[in-house]
Amino acid sequence: MLRGSVSFIPNYCGKPECRCTRGHPHGPYPYVADTQEGRRRLTYVRKAERVRVQAEVAEYVRVQQGFASLAKLNAQIRSCFEELRDQHCRTVDELRRSR
Repeated sequence: MLRGSVSFIPNYCGKPECRCTRGHPHGPYPYVADTQEGRRRLTYVRKAERVRVQAEVAEYVRVQQGFASLAKLNAQIRSCFEELRDQHCRTVDELRRSR
């Protein structure tokens, strides 16, 4: 797995006579974007690594979605248990009235 996202970003070389200075950028080229210490970082993905990196990022996304599904299911289960508890639990006021 690889934490991040794949983005295709055009590049501008900055050479005065280059086509990119006239609005025709190079690329777009693949980059992996991630966040480290609150800063976004881009890392170029070589052509030979592209398929593997995209598969690793897709696996990370799939696992994160699984975690989100589990968290939602856990909240629903907890809610059911709390409802059961509330249905079968007396309050202190009920205890006092029964005396």
